[in-house]
Parts: sequence; C-alpha cells; structure tokens
Amino acid sequence: MFKGVKRVIYRVPDLEKAKKWYGQVLGMNPVFDSPVAVTFVVGSSALILVPVAESSTRQDNVIAAWAVDDAVSSHRRLCELGATPHTDMATFGEMRSASVRDPFGNVVSIVSEVNASEKTVEQKPSDTARAVASFRFLATLDKREEIRGRDYLAEIFLPEEMKANFRDSVKREWFLTKFLPPGTYRFHIARTAYFDGVVEEALKAHIPQIVFLGAGYDSRSYRFAQLITETRIFELDAPPTQEHKKELLRRAGVMIPKSLAFVATDFAKDSLKGALLSAGFDTSQQTLYVWEGVT
Repeated sequence: MFKGVKRVIYRVPDLEKAKKWYGQVLGMNPVFDSPVAVTFVVGSSALILVPVAESSTRQDNVIAAWAVDDAVSSHRRLCELGATPHTDMATFGEMRSASVRDPFGNVVSIVSEVNASEKTVEQKPSDTARAVASFRFLATLDKREEIRGRDYLAEIFLPEEMKANFRDSVKREWFLTKFLPPGTYRFHIARTAYFDGVVEEALKAHIPQIVFLGAGYDSRSYRFAQLITETRIFELDAPPTQEHKKELLRRAGVMIPKSLAFVATDFAKDSLKGALLSAGFDTSQQTLYVWEGVT
C-alpha cells in the first residue's frame, strides 16, 4: 500500500526558530516560507514545519504522509484493518490526501496524485467553489465594518485547518498581502456584496424563479430564507460539488428551504433546459439567473 514517505510534518511552537535551525541542519533555504508553513525539499520528500501553540499537547506533533497509488481506496483499506478516520478526504491542486488514526493512536496520512480524468468538476468537488467560499469567510473576519462580509455560513464549507489559519491575524494578513495577487480579495468581496443585493431585491420583489448556475457553495438560499415567500429556487451544479455541499449543510444542521430544488447537471453534456424542466421549472415565469462564478 505505502510507496514511500511523501512528506513529514513537524509541529513547532516557534516557527521562525525552527526554520533557522532546520535550514542549518539541511544546509538549504526553504522552498516555501510563510506564517502558515515552511517547506524544505529533501530528496524526493518534503519536510514541512507548521506552527502550534506552546500550550498544546505534543500528541500528533510528528505526522508522516505516505505516498499511495489511490488515497481513496487506501483510506478505505486502512479503516477496514482497524484504523479510524482522522481527517476527511481533501483535494488540493494535484494531490488528494486524508489521514487516519491507527489502532495505537498514531496519525497516518496518505497522499496520492489526482488523475487527469479526476481533475474536472464532473469527477470531484470544485476547488474553485471552495476558494470562493474562502473569500466569503475571510470577509466575515474583516475589521472594517463597512465592508465586512455577511456570509456567516461560508465557514461550514471549509476545512478546519484553513479556518484556523484564517482566524489567526498574522497568517490572514500574510495570505491577503503576500500570497494573493493584488486586488483579488477586494474583487471577490465586492462581487459577493453586489450579488447579495441583486438576490435580496429579487426576493423582496417576489420574482417567481431564481436559478443559480454553477451554484458551488453559494449560501443565499439559506441566508435569505426568511425573504423567500413564493419564489422557486433552482441550484444547478455538477454532482460531486452538489453532493458535497448537501452533506456539509446536513452536518451543520442548516435547513433547506422547501422551495429549493437541487439540480445535478453536467454543463458540458446535459441540456440546461431539460435539467430545469425536469425539476419543475416554468418557462412562462419571470426568472433571475445568477452565474456569479463565471463573471
């Protein structure tokens, strides 16, 4: 099952001190240096230093991530052999990973490359949709009251580690000012605020139908539920993203409005009109179409 160690993660209370120490030990500079993590490439593996509070326990202080052919099947096999899930399966860029706790209390992480056929939204939950949700969550943490985001549900769609990093003011500032291209954050939060206003006005005007194309992790159907009277709402998206969203909503205990219809759609193959009609869409009714993610 294991092909080799892909990376080793050390949790350290003083990231700057650890970076300097391991830089001397390895005789090299890190390939990635941030308040969130510092990464050294050692041969075919990576040594990753991540910060941890001084007061935290030393449990899970060292985590080895093993390369496998298929993280999904390997995760299933480890659990069949007595391991218990530790983190959910997640896909970041070209890699898919998850971790389990072995019968002896150790955390075992597994990592595999994502096949080209699995990189599309037809095969896995959309990375872009999660990225957009992360901007909405960041906006809720903005100290500037006049532009602070209102999407209190955005956080339920994000991994715990990502939320913890964003809540840390130093890490958040680095991400916004050093990692992101200039203007990216401002563009996203302005766009979200604009579409919030468009949808709110449509609901107040009792527009008969609203269609969210490529809905991703849009939360307006739930945040504005109290404004929904007779409006029918249709959320169209690729099945993997939509099913993941429904599961996260269920876990968070978010009520689904009765007027909302989830419509699983392959935008490259399916008939948009056919998908909507099968969900009860009325072509004679005035409709607001929202395709925010492609604007």
